Amino acid sequence: PLPLLLRTEEAGGDDTGVPVRLTLGQMRHTKVKNKFRVGVFREWMEATFGVARMREGSGVLDVAGGKGELALQLVHMSKVPATVVEPRRLQLATFHKRLARGFYP
Repeated sequence: PLPLLLRTEEAGGDDTGVPVRLTLGQMRHTKVKNKFRVGVFREWMEATFGVARMREGSGVLDVAGGKGELALQLVHMSKVPATVVEPRRLQLATFHKRLARGFYP
C-alpha cells in the first residue's frame, strides 16, 4: 500500500509535529450514505477553499455535474454562484422538492 504522511496531531499522536507514516490499510473512512454524499462534499469544499473564495469571480464550475445537486446546494445553501457543465439534461425536480421540504438546512 502507498504510505501516507500525517502530522502527529492528525494521526492522534502528540503535538511534536513529527510525521507519522500510515498505510491505506490503517486508515479508517467514515461511511456516508449516498443521499448525503453531495452535502458532505460541499461541506469539505467550504472547509478547504472557504466560501468567500468560492464566491469570487464567477463562482464554482461543476464539470460533469450529474444531476446538478452540488450546484443546487452551493447556490441555495452557501450562496455561492455555480455553473454545471453536463451533456445530459439536469434533473433538479427531486432536489427542488427536498429544498422546499427543508431537507437541506
